[in-house]
Amino acid sequence: MVSTTEHLHAEMLVESTSYQLEVTNFNGCSTSKDVPVTVHPSTHNVETVNTCSVDNWMGYEWHDEKYNESGTYVYDYQDSHNCPSADTLKLRVYSPTVVVTVQAVNVCEGESFSLDPEVEVTGMPGSYTLQYNWSGPNEFHSTEANPQFAAAALAQGGTYSVTVSVAAPTISLCSVEASTTAQVTVNPTITVTVYDTVCATELPYTWDGVIFTEADTQIVKLESENVC
Repeated sequence: MVSTTEHLHAEMLVESTSYQLEVTNFNGCSTSKDVPVTVHPSTHNVETVNTCSVDNWMGYEWHDEKYNESGTYVYDYQDSHNCPSADTLKLRVYSPTVVVTVQAVNVCEGESFSLDPEVEVTGMPGSYTLQYNWSGPNEFHSTEANPQFAAAALAQGGTYSVTVSVAAPTISLCSVEASTTAQVTVNPTITVTVYDTVCATELPYTWDGVIFTEADTQIVKLESENVC
């Protein structure tokens, strides 16, 4: 019960309730009435956001403002009941980069080889996925990380291009990519057949350091300038 001489202060009220107001006039006559009091709690929303500054990113928009750096931001306002309220933004901005390199390949015809790219990723939050897109001579296409070639053919020599895309599955639109090229040189293996005819009286016959005492075939493997 509240008399006419008491005052209610906001700090006294913690929840909605009903008060009884009693009024006594100068003649000593009293009357009372229930007065409902509604307490509106202040609003305090907390939003945690992880985002990436990629592809000409212009900042994270929050309460009609754009924020480009990691930090904690507070927005104060009066709610619909004219009560002081505040929203808090906990923003983490990542700036991922990816660098991909592929060494030139010099291989002999018929030998195996691989493209073996090196990928360096920095600034990417948590786990991430890698996607590869290769193209090259003879309409070559592959999505493997490291394409393998069992036996090099001359037609496989040329320029190979790869684009590596890196994405963070837990953050929307957080992806970057990089591209590079690699030169693959396939050196031919050359076979030369030499026919030589000699008389029996010329035996033994020496050819390239090999001594023949009768008709025979000798195979000599020589290395070219390309070590093939």
